[in-house]
Amino acid sequence: MGCRWKILFSALLFGTMCVVYLNLLGVHNDTSDHFNVTVQASDQAKSDNNSTSRAGHEDDPIISSSDHVVDSQQYLDFVHQQCEKYGKSTSDKERPRLMLLPRNYGKYGILYASNPKSGSTTFKKWFLRLQGSKQEYVDMAGVTVSRVMAFGELMAHYDPSTPISQLVEPYFKVGFVRNPLTRLISAFRDKIARRYYYMGTLRKHDPSLTRNSSDVDKFRAFVEIIATGKLYNMHWNQQWSNMKVCDWPYHFLGQTETTREQMKIVQQHTGTERFEFPGSRAEQGLDSVATVQLAHELYDGIDEEVMGRLYKRFQWDFVLMGYSKLDNPNFPYIDLDQDFDQNFKLYS
Repeated sequence: MGCRWKILFSALLFGTMCVVYLNLLGVHNDTSDHFNVTVQASDQAKSDNNSTSRAGHEDDPIISSSDHVVDSQQYLDFVHQQCEKYGKSTSDKERPRLMLLPRNYGKYGILYASNPKSGSTTFKKWFLRLQGSKQEYVDMAGVTVSRVMAFGELMAHYDPSTPISQLVEPYFKVGFVRNPLTRLISAFRDKIARRYYYMGTLRKHDPSLTRNSSDVDKFRAFVEIIATGKLYNMHWNQQWSNMKVCDWPYHFLGQTETTREQMKIVQQHTGTERFEFPGSRAEQGLDSVATVQLAHELYDGIDEEVMGRLYKRFQWDFVLMGYSKLDNPNFPYIDLDQDFDQNFKLYS
């Protein structure tokens, strides 16, 4: 019996030391404090999944994304009309910041304009499947641009004097955009809540912040900085400019919120129906970034004046691409019938 007590005491002592050591390292923070808002929103979204959606109410998750799918040609026409109306089209037809192809592009002619925090990693995983990978999507890690093909590699095979328009003409040109508010939340969670990037910038803005501060407090500081326009990063810069939505000859411009339904159109046009697309976590509601509740959890604490500057900062993402504001019943989906001049005070 004495031997058993010694073993039990040793095990308890070892466990206690491990807990103390992990606390000193701050490891516990990754699994609790950093996602306190996220976990609560996710649990609420699951419990409300069968309830009637009233978008804009703080307890509502995103439900039935298929009800918000817009005809692809109608959407392209809308974007082009908005670009012309507000003078955002140019004659130089600049290409998007980053374009990708599957390495077997001769077989599957898809040219994808990558838009960070709008399903770009999902698209790269799908390209790996087109390239022949049998790996399960959930096991695909470190899916970088190098594992697929950047447009620059394709250009290297052609005469430098060849016009871009001629190079891309054979390909089905695809892009996806996302509501600026949920995209900003996704960028925050990825770069700050999970990886602690820019914590020095946040602390400079608000010296009271630490790694242990709540997501709500850190997000408030993050948004206040973003609203000034002084913190640039491709993961939250304006999409309309990065994607060249007014100038690039897209065949298809979809929305992250309705990826699953819209990808069927892309697959039909490119003969890739047999390759299952991973789907958008945001659309499926598996990621609480996608919930209306989480957006309210984080944005409702932001000062009204700061929100005004944030909407101003991203106004062309809303106006040119038809996205809805937080108080719109259609949030976070597009609303092509809203009064953009009134909602965004374009002529005030």
